[in-house]
Amino acid sequence: MKSLVCHAFGEHSECDATWCGALNDPSNCQYKDLPGGKQLSDDNLRAAIENAIKPFQTDEWCEKLANCGSSQANECVNGIVATKAPYDTMGAQRA
Repeated sequence: MKSLVCHAFGEHSECDATWCGALNDPSNCQYKDLPGGKQLSDDNLRAAIENAIKPFQTDEWCEKLANCGSSQANECVNGIVATKAPYDTMGAQRA
């Protein structure tokens, strides 16, 4: 979460090489989910995004969001159910 805004604006000091293409191959890095495949650059936009996600950068929210981990539809649904289900696999209610 802490690297999210920096990464989108082309700053990769907080990124990890396992997911950041700019660290692995800077000359061929494209931002596939951003317009034109280019990094963002507007200072006002950056400030607005930082203010919007600041509440979600706490340890509490990062722990909650970590359970949403898969982009594969079935795994995503299974993960959501697992975090919301009040019973364990043996049918006993969780404490």
